[in-house]
Amino acid sequence: MRCNNILRELYKITVPVWALLFCAESLSGTDVSFWNSGVNNRLNQIEVRFVAQDGSGALWFATQEGLTRYNGVRADTFSAANATSGGLQPGEVKALSVSPSGTLWVLSNSIQSFDAATQSFEVLNGLAEGTKASSLAVDKEGLLWIGMDGSIALYRPSTRSLDVIKLPDNQIPGQIGAQRATPIISLIATHNGVIGVNSNTIYEFRKTQNGAILTTPIANLRKSISSGVIASVIAKDKLYIGTALDGVVVLDLKSRELKTLKQGPGDNDLPSDTITAMMTDDEGIWIGTPNGLVYTEDSGRSFQHYTAFSSGLPSNWIVGLHKSNDGSYWVGTRQGLAQGARTQFDSFNTTNSRLSHNHINAVHQDQ
Repeated sequence: MRCNNILRELYKITVPVWALLFCAESLSGTDVSFWNSGVNNRLNQIEVRFVAQDGSGALWFATQEGLTRYNGVRADTFSAANATSGGLQPGEVKALSVSPSGTLWVLSNSIQSFDAATQSFEVLNGLAEGTKASSLAVDKEGLLWIGMDGSIALYRPSTRSLDVIKLPDNQIPGQIGAQRATPIISLIATHNGVIGVNSNTIYEFRKTQNGAILTTPIANLRKSISSGVIASVIAKDKLYIGTALDGVVVLDLKSRELKTLKQGPGDNDLPSDTITAMMTDDEGIWIGTPNGLVYTEDSGRSFQHYTAFSSGLPSNWIVGLHKSNDGSYWVGTRQGLAQGARTQFDSFNTTNSRLSHNHINAVHQDQ
């Protein structure tokens, strides 16, 4: 969003001096500017944990009380209050995933898809009673992968068939010993399958030509992680794993080398070893923590920091991140939702415009 457009929007909701301060902050080097979202007063609960955008362009915000769907004009809330008539099924929302066709999948106590035509949720049946799913991902073919405790499932929407495969114990080539497979906490779609991560192992899952599921352990995390896995993302042939207490573990998917990014006092360190959210961007990685938000374009060698004090976020405790199709940033925090945009400035001078002189003394905006 260009600066003059941002000023125009801000002028509608606040006094002009705020707009001037906003641009001053942008000019000081802040690459992305954030502000409290106007959607906050329409949410069904203030803490936004996950954000996703479906095929219609509507944004979905997962909170402790269910889901809020915002289409740019109105916000509709979905909770377990009307579960029997097609509403959201009971349970905390643990994950959101969108298929290539635009279908929204929701993981709570059950797995559900949202039918845009009927504005209702349909429950995926077929998992054994008592099965607890822990993660979701939709691959490029539209197949739904489901991470569970010690197993992985593949659901084919076209045939409504579901296959469940038990994970092998953690046995990495060249290493001795095995450890029981734990729940797959994070699943990430790749060009030929998905990457799955639990607290012990990184797996690669692929569907073969005959429809079988091929499971390959590719890295052992026992020496790198002593706490739980929170989230993971892939960027530029590297897998970034956010943990509960151990910072960010980075796996080079080509060389299989592991390194760790840790908390420190400097500007080029993480603000916390507790990672609460992660997201990839065109050029780098966004990492949310309880002490603010950071962005890196060089695989963690340096960070740009964003906080409630300096960057307009409603809280330093980041719990959700998303970049929507129009390039806007959405940051869920424990005290509300923030919107953001990369700032861009156009230069006007006597060469490219009808200015009478390049020395500008003052600017004023009329009604």
